[in-house]
Amino acid sequence: MTQTTRSSAFLRCSLLALGLFAFTSSAFAQPPVVSTSVLPKQTDAQKLARSLESLQRYQSILRDELQRYMSFFRAQKLPRAYYASFRLLRSQSVSLQASDGVILKQEDNRKSPKHQLQVSIRIGDHQRDNTGPDGRDWQIYRHLLQFPSSFSKELDEPTLRKRLWQLADREYKESLAQYHRKRYVQSLKVEIKDKSGDFSKEQRVLLTDAPPLLRFDMKKWNQIAKKVSLFSLKDPRIVKATISLGGQQGAVVMVDSDGSAIIQHKTLYMYVVQVSYLSAKKEYLSNTRLAYFDTEAGLPDEKQLTSITKSALQEIVDLSKAPEAEPIEAPAILLNDVAGVLFHEALGHRLEAQRMLSESDGRTFRSKIGKKIIPSFLSVLDDPTLRRWQDTPLNGHYLVDEQGVRSQPVPLIKEGVLQNFLLSRKPIDQFKRSNGHGRGVFGANPVSRQGNLLVRSHRAHPIQQLRTMLIEEARKQGKPYAFIIGKSSGGYTHTSTYDIQSFKNRPNLVLRIDAKTGEQTLVKGLEMIGTPLTVVNNIIATGDDYGVFNGFCGAESGYVPVSAIAPSLLLKTVEFQRVKIDQKKPRMLPSPFASK
Repeated sequence: MTQTTRSSAFLRCSLLALGLFAFTSSAFAQPPVVSTSVLPKQTDAQKLARSLESLQRYQSILRDELQRYMSFFRAQKLPRAYYASFRLLRSQSVSLQASDGVILKQEDNRKSPKHQLQVSIRIGDHQRDNTGPDGRDWQIYRHLLQFPSSFSKELDEPTLRKRLWQLADREYKESLAQYHRKRYVQSLKVEIKDKSGDFSKEQRVLLTDAPPLLRFDMKKWNQIAKKVSLFSLKDPRIVKATISLGGQQGAVVMVDSDGSAIIQHKTLYMYVVQVSYLSAKKEYLSNTRLAYFDTEAGLPDEKQLTSITKSALQEIVDLSKAPEAEPIEAPAILLNDVAGVLFHEALGHRLEAQRMLSESDGRTFRSKIGKKIIPSFLSVLDDPTLRRWQDTPLNGHYLVDEQGVRSQPVPLIKEGVLQNFLLSRKPIDQFKRSNGHGRGVFGANPVSRQGNLLVRSHRAHPIQQLRTMLIEEARKQGKPYAFIIGKSSGGYTHTSTYDIQSFKNRPNLVLRIDAKTGEQTLVKGLEMIGTPLTVVNNIIATGDDYGVFNGFCGAESGYVPVSAIAPSLLLKTVEFQRVKIDQKKPRMLPSPFASK
C-alpha cells in the first residue's frame, strides 16, 4: 500500500496505511462574506443537501462540456473520437498522529476540498482505437501544453469549464497522435496477436450514491490519542511508537458519451499503531496494527485502543525473545488473514485478464478455462457488491467501476475448475464484455483488478482438528517440524516472463510445532515463498474460520482498496526462507526518566 510499482508486472499489497488524502466540498456560488457570529448553524441535513447539490452542479457542467466536444469530434474527418468520459474527484480528509503523549501532526481539510479532473478520449472504434502499448511514444507528450488538473480549494464554474477545455484539447491531440503511432507500429508487425478488440460496448449507468458527512470529533480523538500514546514515553526499549487516527472520503462525478451519469463515493476510517523496538540482542524489530472502518463509530474507543497498543508491544517483546529459525520446507497452516493474502497474490493477480494481453506476462491461466487449476473442494469468486462480511466492512466494495460499469459478483473458479477472468472494458479472447472490474486510482487508466476475493471451501474442519491434521502430516512426511503462520502485513508477486513468476509473504507470527511432542514455539526470521501453481495445489484441507484481509493493492493503475475473505488453510508443504533481522547500536546516554 505504500510501495510504488517497479513495472506493470510487479505487484505489491500491503497493510501499511496510506497517507490520508485531503478533500472537501465547495459550491459554485459562494455566499457573501459576513461575520461568522451571525451565520446560522447548518443542520446535518442541510450540509448533506448542499454537498450533493454541489456535486450535481459539477455533473451538469461536465455533461454540457462533454456534449459540446462530442459534437465537435463527430464533425471531424476520420479517424473520429468515438468515446469520451469526464470525471471529477472531490476529496477530503481528517487525521491526527500522536506519540509520547503529544500530538505530532493534525490535519483537517474538510472545509477546503481538493478537486481533480480527468478527461479520457478514444479515437477510432471499439475494435481498434488509440489505446495500448503500440501507441505510446514519449515524443508525443513533449510538445503538448502542460497545466495542473487539480484545485486545492475553490472550483467555480468558469474555472471548471476552462480547465475541461484545456484537458480535452490536450487529450484529443494526444489520442490522435497515439492512434496514428499505433497504426504505424502495427503495420511493421508480422502478426497482430490481439484480435479481441480495444473497448467493449456497455450499457449506460445512472447512479447517484450521495456521500455521507465525513465525521471526526477532533477534540475527542486528540485526547484519546494523547492518553493512549503515553505508554512509550518512559520505556527506553521503545525506539518509536505512533498512533494515527483519521478518515478520508473521495466523491467521484462521472459522465461519458454512452450516456452514463454517476455520482459515488468511497469513505474510509482507520487507525494505525506502529511500534519499533530495540531488543537486548540489539535487534531492531517493528510491529504494525491497523484496521479500516466505514463509519467513525467503528473506530476503537480509548480502552480498546489501549489494549491494541499493549498487545502490539507485547507481540514484539515476545518476538525479541524468540529463537531465529532456519530455512525449511514443511507442512503448515496459514491462518485466515494470511490465506486471504495467499489467494490474492498467488491466484487473484493471475486471473486479472488485461495483464494477460502483455507479451511479457506469464499468462499462467489464460488457456485454462474449463480446466481444473486448484483442488476440487475450493471455489473462488470476486464480489465487489459485498459491503460487509459478517461485522467487518470490506475495502473492496464499490458500486460502479472506474469505466462506468456496474460491479457484479464473478464466479472465477467452481470446484477447482476455472470459469472466468476479472474483466475491464478491454476484451480478451472469448470474453467480450466487462464484468465491472476496471479499476484504478483517479487519474490512472483503469485495468482489470480484484475487489472482494472470496474463497469458499467444501472440505472445512474446526481449527483444532486442522492442527491435529497438521502434526499427522508432518509425521507422515518424516518432518521434524510443522508451522502455523498468521498476521500477515501483505505480500507481493511477479507475473512477468522476465523474472521468477513467484510470490512472497512475510508473516508477523510464525509458530513452530514439534512433530513428536506437539510443543509450540514462537520463532522469527522466516518468510514464505513459492510459485502459485505449486502452493495452491498443496492445499489439503481448510478450517471453518473465515476471516477478512483488508488492505490496498498496488499494480499498473495504482493502489486500490481490496479485500480477501478466506478460511485457514492446511498445506502439504510450504517453503520458508531466511529474512535478515536488522541490528542497531543501543543508546549510550542514560534516559532522563531513569531512576536516580
